[in-house]
Amino acid sequence: MFSVTYLGQQGWLIASGATRILIDPLLTDEYSPGFQAVIHPPRAVTLAKLPPIDAVVLSHEHADHFNVPSLLALDRRVPVYFPERSALVVRQVIERMGFRVVGTRPGQRVVIGDLDVHCFASEHADSELEGEWACLQLLVADRAGDGSFFTHVDGTPGERTLAAVRRHVDRIGVLVHANNMMDWSVIEAGRIVERGPRPTSLSYAAELLAAEARWWSDPATAPPELTLVCGPGLAFVGDDAWMNQILTVDSEQVVAALAAAAPARRFRAPLPGETFELERGRLRATRAKSAFMAALPRARWPKLAPARPLELLEHYAPASGRTALADAAWEALFAELDQLGEYLYGRSLFRALHALDGVELAARRAAFALVLRADADGGAYVCEYQPAASRFELVDCADPFASYALGLECWGSDLAAVLAGQLMPQRLLGHARTWSYAPAPLSPLFAIWRFFDFVHRPAAGAAFYEALLSTYDRSCSSPRASGSDSSGSRPRRRRAGRRR
Repeated sequence: MFSVTYLGQQGWLIASGATRILIDPLLTDEYSPGFQAVIHPPRAVTLAKLPPIDAVVLSHEHADHFNVPSLLALDRRVPVYFPERSALVVRQVIERMGFRVVGTRPGQRVVIGDLDVHCFASEHADSELEGEWACLQLLVADRAGDGSFFTHVDGTPGERTLAAVRRHVDRIGVLVHANNMMDWSVIEAGRIVERGPRPTSLSYAAELLAAEARWWSDPATAPPELTLVCGPGLAFVGDDAWMNQILTVDSEQVVAALAAAAPARRFRAPLPGETFELERGRLRATRAKSAFMAALPRARWPKLAPARPLELLEHYAPASGRTALADAAWEALFAELDQLGEYLYGRSLFRALHALDGVELAARRAAFALVLRADADGGAYVCEYQPAASRFELVDCADPFASYALGLECWGSDLAAVLAGQLMPQRLLGHARTWSYAPAPLSPLFAIWRFFDFVHRPAAGAAFYEALLSTYDRSCSSPRASGSDSSGSRPRRRRAGRRR
């Protein structure tokens, strides 16, 4: 028997007759550090009933896949398989938690008990907006022949990957599509919003149908026994609840559209705890919940649709909770901007500015402005990027939005916190806004995004995870598991023995 249990977001428990592995497990309510967001659909989790685990396999380093509190709930004797191309600082954090880390790489076959795990590289377009460089797509196959599981995680499989998958298994047992569709136009003004229509459930279903029509076009290639569409696996809460408007695609609606188009196939938008059992490659049973996890009743799910969606973010509080910085902190921040200026040389923002020569911009300067909000009264520093010098220069400008072709505005305190490793870069989302009037679509925020990556800034990554680890009681408890009991008490850290 081969079984697949959905944990939420893109987390999975894969089990065979003698082996159990976790993939990107999310076992607590925290979606990602610092975000006011929880796992959706919400779940009841009883960690004490989690079965013994033989290994954890992480697809990449992003915090909704590498989840610190979830790892802290596991026995440190369980090995953690982690991509060699991911940030070294994240590997060091896992080792500091007491785990043995085993590196994984594209093309590798990992043998864990009676399961084979095959790793594939994500295939990327030539775009600086792509943020999943180290992500591994994963095929898990039961050597007894009962079933297999393939997830392309946050990427899209190419023909080379699919051909390799077909060499390992005659037919995919469970195929996973991750619904990562989001519409961030609320933080972007100017021509950038002309990139295309707002994604919908039907447009995403059409995209999947078109992709799968190519994948299974060979009559000798059978489509998967079961296709799952999971996500988005979060719900924003508290002050960030308005950001639920970026979640434009409903996986259950996508599945309904897929089933209508291909009625002979099996599609499902899984709920946390739902388990699918395969035998000899065929789906034999579907169980609504597992012993350790079950989705909460729908009446208890948070509403995702905001009452009044924003057209453009104009008023926003600092994610750091601070509106002001001391003079010394400003000096340190401006010094960091010199490094950012050097980083931008030759990259997409640099190239976009050079392409603006001779372009009609309605009196806007063919330049990029970084606007750093400095106090609660509307004061701000305006820093103009000088491509020829690869640096930023402070300028006087009363209305940078009307004066510059491209710009990004955020709180100086937030940017300083990100650069110091006090906040993850993702916290700028919903707490910053950009504009671009360049003829070619370009997001100024995502054009500078890689500068903040922990691969590029390991000291910031180390500081962030050091502070995160210090928030957990290492002696006797882990963070509160989502719905571990109806009272929300703090469970003891579980040290499950390895399966033998």
